[in-house]
Amino acid sequence: MDLPKKLFWDVKFDSIDWDQNAPFVIRRVSQRGTLNDWNQIVAHYGLEKVKEELLKTRFLDNRSLSLFSLLFKKNSDDTL
Repeated sequence: MDLPKKLFWDVKFDSIDWDQNAPFVIRRVSQRGTLNDWNQIVAHYGLEKVKEELLKTRFLDNRSLSLFSLLFKKNSDDTL
């Protein structure tokens, strides 16, 4: 994936295993990435995998929560 290094300022970017660290990558991009970054993770992991990981997330900021509630057709009071 061609994600910007600035999204992963707190880890060694070159050592990220995109598949093994999918939950971390998906959460980070969903909260701090651009639409282009979002499209890249969906293309790489698939929409269902992204949705699955976001549903496991304990915290999403209000902006992200509203967006993903619309995308996944979920009520923001549900687990997402």
